[in-house]
Amino acid sequence: MKYPMRAYYFKFTLIAITVETNPTIFDNTKLKYVN
Repeated sequence: MKYPMRAYYFKFTLIAITVETNPTIFDNTKLKYVN
């Protein structure tokens, strides 16, 4: 990963918040990262 650890954790936290807010967005994000 080219991201600094702090930025990586921040992005992960953002995704976690998104999961609680809207699971559909999470599905799209997961597909984006898998592909």
